[in-house]
Amino acid sequence: LIFCATEGGPVAGVFSLESGVSVHSFRGASSTPQGLVLTDTNLFVAQATSPHISIFQLHQTVASARCSAPKINDASEPITCITSTHNGQRFLIGGGAQGSLFVWSLPDGRLLRAVQAHFHPVTSLAVSDADAIVASAAKDGSICTWSLAELVSAAPSPPPPLSSCNEHTLAVTQLAFAAENLLVSVSRDRTARLWRPAPSEPPGAAPTPSLAVVSLPSAATCAVIP
Repeated sequence: LIFCATEGGPVAGVFSLESGVSVHSFRGASSTPQGLVLTDTNLFVAQATSPHISIFQLHQTVASARCSAPKINDASEPITCITSTHNGQRFLIGGGAQGSLFVWSLPDGRLLRAVQAHFHPVTSLAVSDADAIVASAAKDGSICTWSLAELVSAAPSPPPPLSSCNEHTLAVTQLAFAAENLLVSVSRDRTARLWRPAPSEPPGAAPTPSLAVVSLPSAATCAVIP
């Protein structure tokens, strides 16, 4: 099966890969780019038309719950992209249109952390296979990595990023971990870059340099790591 949604479309669909036939649909699921997360029991949709994430049970057609960013001046920050952890206790991670990074616990949708991660809208998120590192990227080309354990801790102050990478000159369109500590980024600046995020940068440290750069014939919008 393949799950898909369109920005501005009213329905998310489930299709058979063998026949291409629609087998199920979710109403009111107008997704942002990189705005779908599928777990064993739920589909999470970052809504393109409202500042919240709709939570669908897989056997239902309408959302059963939703989670939102905290309100500032009576308005919630729109969610631009989401991802989730892979193992054990599940967390949902979202990026905001004002550069915030959010972490919710699953399945209750309780907001655990909000961090001002970037100065521009968050465009992509990735979580390492062991759920140790969260990577976030923004429209200005900046990339930050974070300790998931620190993000979900009960510490009152938000944690600083583990590392930052600032070599892209235009928006980062996709992040993907090639290994637990190897991060690939692609950008509208027509490059793909490979990074090894530092375990933890001291305050004032220089941004982490990329390990390799690949020039692309056109602006890349997505990437898949086999």
